[in-house]
Amino acid sequence: MKTMNLKSVLPLLLMVVAITSAFAFQNEGKATSAVAEIGWVDHPLPCQIEETCENLGGEICTIMDGTVERQVKGKYNPSDFTCDKTLTRTPN
Repeated sequence: MKTMNLKSVLPLLLMVVAITSAFAFQNEGKATSAVAEIGWVDHPLPCQIEETCENLGGEICTIMDGTVERQVKGKYNPSDFTCDKTLTRTPN
């Protein structure tokens, strides 16, 4: 029976290492959902005051406008005239 030499086994070993490392370092998609999103406050006019929300899910994104807490809402489509999308941020 012939013994396998290094030249014939090396490509197979490299392929096994490549496949193993691809699964070991795979991104689970958690970091990609943490994209900041621009939102607006509907006061005094629709979509006027701009604010950034992390949109990670947690508390509803709000800002203090003087002594009044106002909800920040996003747009589903950038060309929309109204802000209807609920945005969130991480709890403090």
